[in-house]
Amino acid sequence: MSSQAVIGTTCFSLGLLSIIVLVLVLARLSKEFGEAMKLAPHYYFYYAAAALFVLTIGLRWWEASHGHYGVAMSHIAVFVLDTLSFFAGITASFLASLKYWGWLKGELLGKGSEKSY
Repeated sequence: MSSQAVIGTTCFSLGLLSIIVLVLVLARLSKEFGEAMKLAPHYYFYYAAAALFVLTIGLRWWEASHGHYGVAMSHIAVFVLDTLSFFAGITASFLASLKYWGWLKGELLGKGSEKSY
Protein backbone atom coordinates (compact mmCIF):
# COMPACT_ATOMS: atom_id res chain seq x y z
CA MET A 1 0.00 0.00 0.00
CA SER A 2 1.48 3.35 -1.00
CA SER A 3 1.92 6.16 1.48
CA GLN A 4 -0.42 8.31 -0.61
CA ALA A 5 -3.15 5.67 -0.25
CA VAL A 6 -2.59 5.39 3.51
CA ILE A 7 -2.68 9.16 4.06
CA GLY A 8 -5.67 9.72 1.79
CA THR A 9 -7.66 6.84 3.21
CA THR A 10 -6.82 7.81 6.79
CA CYS A 11 -7.94 11.41 6.23
CA PHE A 12 -11.14 10.24 4.52
CA SER A 13 -11.83 7.79 7.35
CA LEU A 14 -11.28 10.41 10.07
CA GLY A 15 -13.59 12.83 8.29
CA LEU A 16 -16.25 10.18 7.90
CA LEU A 17 -15.86 9.16 11.55
CA SER A 18 -16.68 12.74 12.55
CA ILE A 19 -19.80 12.57 10.37
CA ILE A 20 -20.74 9.26 12.03
CA VAL A 21 -20.47 10.90 15.47
CA LEU A 22 -22.64 13.80 14.27
CA VAL A 23 -25.24 11.42 12.84
CA LEU A 24 -25.35 9.41 16.08
CA VAL A 25 -25.83 12.61 18.11
CA LEU A 26 -28.65 13.64 15.77
CA ALA A 27 -30.18 10.18 16.17
CA ARG A 28 -30.24 10.55 19.95
CA LEU A 29 -31.65 14.10 19.82
CA SER A 30 -34.24 13.11 17.24
CA LYS A 31 -35.31 10.11 19.31
CA GLU A 32 -35.93 12.32 22.34
CA PHE A 33 -37.65 15.00 20.26
CA GLY A 34 -39.77 12.44 18.41
CA GLU A 35 -40.91 10.78 21.63
CA ALA A 36 -41.85 14.16 23.14
CA MET A 37 -43.75 15.19 20.00
CA LYS A 38 -45.18 11.69 19.43
CA LEU A 39 -43.65 11.39 15.96
CA ALA A 40 -42.98 8.15 14.11
CA PRO A 41 -39.50 6.71 14.84
CA HIS A 42 -37.70 8.05 11.76
CA TYR A 43 -34.49 8.40 13.78
CA TYR A 44 -33.64 4.85 12.66
CA PHE A 45 -32.58 6.41 9.36
CA TYR A 46 -29.67 7.99 11.23
CA TYR A 47 -28.51 4.59 12.47
CA ALA A 48 -28.82 3.19 8.94
CA ALA A 49 -26.74 6.12 7.69
CA ALA A 50 -24.05 5.45 10.31
CA ALA A 51 -23.92 1.79 9.25
CA LEU A 52 -23.60 2.80 5.59
CA PHE A 53 -20.75 5.17 6.48
CA VAL A 54 -18.95 2.35 8.33
CA LEU A 55 -19.40 0.20 5.20
CA THR A 56 -17.95 3.03 3.12
CA ILE A 57 -14.87 3.23 5.36
CA GLY A 58 -14.39 -0.54 5.14
CA LEU A 59 -14.68 -0.53 1.37
CA ARG A 60 -12.29 2.40 1.07
CA TRP A 61 -9.67 0.59 3.17
CA TRP A 62 -10.20 -2.59 1.13
CA GLU A 63 -9.58 -0.62 -2.06
CA ALA A 64 -6.44 0.99 -0.66
CA SER A 65 -5.04 -2.29 0.68
CA HIS A 66 -5.49 -3.97 -2.69
CA GLY A 67 -3.74 -1.20 -4.61
CA HIS A 68 -6.92 0.26 -6.07
CA TYR A 69 -6.54 3.79 -4.74
CA GLY A 70 -8.35 6.50 -6.67
CA VAL A 71 -11.03 6.38 -9.30
CA ALA A 72 -8.74 5.62 -12.23
CA MET A 73 -7.23 2.53 -10.60
CA SER A 74 -10.26 1.37 -8.63
CA HIS A 75 -12.06 -1.87 -9.19
CA ILE A 76 -15.27 -0.51 -10.64
CA ALA A 77 -17.73 -2.66 -8.64
CA VAL A 78 -16.14 -1.77 -5.30
CA PHE A 79 -15.90 1.88 -6.28
CA VAL A 80 -19.58 1.97 -7.24
CA LEU A 81 -20.58 0.22 -3.99
CA ASP A 82 -18.35 2.59 -2.01
CA THR A 83 -19.89 5.64 -3.68
CA LEU A 84 -23.46 4.35 -3.43
CA SER A 85 -23.13 3.50 0.27
CA PHE A 86 -21.80 7.00 0.97
CA PHE A 87 -24.57 8.62 -1.08
CA ALA A 88 -27.25 6.47 0.57
CA GLY A 89 -25.94 7.41 4.03
CA ILE A 90 -26.03 11.11 3.22
CA THR A 91 -29.54 10.77 1.76
CA ALA A 92 -30.87 8.81 4.75
CA SER A 93 -29.55 11.33 7.26
CA PHE A 94 -30.83 14.25 5.16
CA LEU A 95 -34.34 12.79 4.96
CA ALA A 96 -34.42 12.09 8.70
CA SER A 97 -33.22 15.64 9.36
CA LEU A 98 -36.00 17.04 7.20
CA LYS A 99 -38.56 15.02 9.11
CA TYR A 100 -37.40 16.03 12.58
CA TRP A 101 -35.76 19.40 12.10
CA GLY A 102 -37.43 20.88 9.00
CA TRP A 103 -39.51 23.22 11.15
CA LEU A 104 -36.34 25.12 12.12
CA LYS A 105 -36.09 26.58 8.63
CA GLY A 106 -39.27 28.58 9.11
CA GLU A 107 -38.24 29.65 12.60
CA LEU A 108 -34.81 30.82 11.50
CA LEU A 109 -36.16 32.70 8.49
CA GLY A 110 -38.80 34.41 10.63
CA LYS A 111 -41.73 32.57 9.06
CA GLY A 112 -42.56 30.59 12.18
CA SER A 113 -45.00 31.54 14.87
CA GLU A 114 -46.01 35.18 14.97
CA LYS A 115 -44.42 37.17 17.76
CA SER A 116 -46.55 39.69 19.57
CA TYR A 117 -44.67 42.50 21.23
